[in-house]
Amino acid sequence: MRFLLFVLSLLMMFLLQGRFPALAQELVRLLPSETALTPAQSEQMKSIAELPSTEGVWLVEVDLSRIRGSATVVIALADGKSVTLTGDEKVPVATSDFAWSGESASSNSGEPSDWAEATITVEGDRIAATIRTANELYRIQPIGEGLHALIKVSDEKLPSDHGQLRRDRTSIERNVRTEDLRAKSDKANAVLDVLVLVTGRAANGIGSSNLQIFAKNAADAANRSFANSGIRARIQLTSVRRVEYTEAASLETDTSRLAGRSDGYMDGIHAIRDRENADLVVLLSANNSACGWSHKVYASANSAFASVYFDCAVNNLSFAHEIGHLLGACHNPEVSTGCPFAYGHGFLKPARRERTVMAYPCPQVKCIRRAQWSRPSNWGTARKHHAARVIDETAPRASNFR
Repeated sequence: MRFLLFVLSLLMMFLLQGRFPALAQELVRLLPSETALTPAQSEQMKSIAELPSTEGVWLVEVDLSRIRGSATVVIALADGKSVTLTGDEKVPVATSDFAWSGESASSNSGEPSDWAEATITVEGDRIAATIRTANELYRIQPIGEGLHALIKVSDEKLPSDHGQLRRDRTSIERNVRTEDLRAKSDKANAVLDVLVLVTGRAANGIGSSNLQIFAKNAADAANRSFANSGIRARIQLTSVRRVEYTEAASLETDTSRLAGRSDGYMDGIHAIRDRENADLVVLLSANNSACGWSHKVYASANSAFASVYFDCAVNNLSFAHEIGHLLGACHNPEVSTGCPFAYGHGFLKPARRERTVMAYPCPQVKCIRRAQWSRPSNWGTARKHHAARVIDETAPRASNFR
């Protein structure tokens, strides 16, 4: 009897210490490689595996009962690893579609190698997710009939942010008027309505049935970065639509055509934008000449257009990055000049192998792009690296473009 009580006390201690979290909250579980797939599922797994950025892909099942009504989830990763994440708040059990963000208990510790964070978009019984750790990047996408793919992403295999450094750009708007910035009395969250367009080739790469959830996850990841950084702004999608367009040789050309109203390329999208009152327009493209391109830095209503290579949209936070350009934010000052806001640059943290949303890669070491905007004191300096202030100040202006 004493032995039984001793064993029970040990089990209770382990449970209280979180030693067995997977028994209670395992959201994602790896399936055997020999699991039977439909032809459509096999084709999706093949398409994922062929992406240059894919380092590995595994079949997984998702138990959404673990995320509804619970603040903590466990996600199984490759090589026997897993991450335990605690969300910002519990999701009511009856909720169908929602976004969930969480991080490991050590994400804010002093150990640069000991953090993890995730943004999960739930749509019925499907999820799209991005999981970042200090050394690895994963995403999860549906492949149909209740199954999902867990993808290990090599961010070093993604294109560079813009193909070339955007030094002394002529497309930087430098006419910043104080009256256009957020008033001190304005404490509200600015809602940025975004129309997302998807080319046919990009739709094939994403999966035609995944367009909505993919775009939602990109927006959710951007919103998570805003929340992390104390930015009073939120992205809201007006719609996600396929567009008849064949990509050019460069994203810069694609973006110019997207913005043009009478050049014979995607001209009909402007009426859609007006009808949906979309402040910004983002094209998801299969053009991998770069991760993204904004038509202007600190755009006006007539120039608030950007293009993003679909595989960079969430993996590289390029959806958020290009919207950051449209709102006036710039790269880290080591590679960026002529920013409309002297304090609007991204920030590198090579000692912790991290960088903010707007920062280019660290020159000497690999730095994971975090869902953080530069700001003092942990993520930048007030004089040069305060892109969070830029987004917070300019979002109300952009939210009134339409």
